[in-house]
Amino acid sequence: RRYRGSGAPQTIIQPGIFSHYTGADWDIEGDWSGDLSALQNGRPVHVNISFDEPLLNGEFLAWNLKSAASRSTALASAGRGNKAFIEMKKPLVIVGGLSSSEAEKVLPILSAWKRPLYLEGPSRLRGSEALKDFEIRGGEKTLAHLKFDGVIRVGSVPTLRYWRDLEAGPLPVHCFSDLPFSGLPRVKEVSPLADLPMNLKFEFWNESERQKDRDLVRRREILFNEYPLSEPAWVEWLSDQIPASARLFIGNSLPIREWDFSARSAAARDIFANRGTNGIDGLISTFAGVGLEKGANWALIGDLSLMYDLSGPWALKQRPLKEFNLVVINNGGGQIFRRMFENPEFLNAHDLRFCHWAKMWGLDYLELKNSRVDLKGGRRVIEILPDAGQSADFWRAWESSP
Repeated sequence: RRYRGSGAPQTIIQPGIFSHYTGADWDIEGDWSGDLSALQNGRPVHVNISFDEPLLNGEFLAWNLKSAASRSTALASAGRGNKAFIEMKKPLVIVGGLSSSEAEKVLPILSAWKRPLYLEGPSRLRGSEALKDFEIRGGEKTLAHLKFDGVIRVGSVPTLRYWRDLEAGPLPVHCFSDLPFSGLPRVKEVSPLADLPMNLKFEFWNESERQKDRDLVRRREILFNEYPLSEPAWVEWLSDQIPASARLFIGNSLPIREWDFSARSAAARDIFANRGTNGIDGLISTFAGVGLEKGANWALIGDLSLMYDLSGPWALKQRPLKEFNLVVINNGGGQIFRRMFENPEFLNAHDLRFCHWAKMWGLDYLELKNSRVDLKGGRRVIEILPDAGQSADFWRAWESSP
């Protein structure tokens, strides 16, 4: 419950969301008892359970259904700070989503700081020549080798897992964004981007840490070559196929993480993502909405995201987009949950293919499984079928990297 109103992932205000369509609703945190026996009118009951990680892997006790129903609409509010007073000497800087104009404004400031920068895809700053000496390229594994005394977040709430882990830690965090959400319930203040200070005297990112990051990049390149049909290797290859000038829409939740991990630094920078509550609903429709009428448009989404928006291409018919390429990574379910839950039911496993779905909407279709071809523009669906065994071996080898 403490995450509500902070902009943290997967947090919206649930109580009352179904209005008068439910007979009663409960907003539960910790011990609870409620009386459902009196509800004999056949109307749905909304039971909203607030719990923290480790989510569903712990013991779950039986409920004692006795007391009356009650409503709660508690909402935490994120503050808007004044000029931030930053005492850090060696901060880690995490840059989330920025508009093109915002990225242009913050670039000289980040360059002047000379601190390690974790640049997410939607930051529009990955591969920037001015930041190349400070950009973290080895992914989140690099963070384990860094020594820093705080975190400065610039832009929207970050995607990377490490950001969420900051909730339980003691490190100071400063947020600079023109959105009011801190993304961390323990951090209330959010300063506008205009308050980013240029002339802070930080310690420069040292060479030994930077070298460790570059070693991880080389290790990753070896694994791309060793497991070319793995999911990360497909994404790395795709980042080379998409024109640098294209507009790219990346879906939740695994594709956006895999892009940040695998994409080449010189890949497309005009990147959009519909983070919201990290949901996968309506992503094809969002892609249609942000597309450029005369430019190259690409989307990278997962198979479950497609199934949650099967009717999405109707919106593509309403928009005169000359070129769009909808890339679907079909790994047979929600593989991101394989790392989170032991129960295989969370994967929503399936053996569907999308060639007939593309045909239904009058779209060209290309399947990629065992070989690669040069991709050119069109109006089509590109279905990539990664090798599950190679994907598992890739991640196993990467996790064992020092």
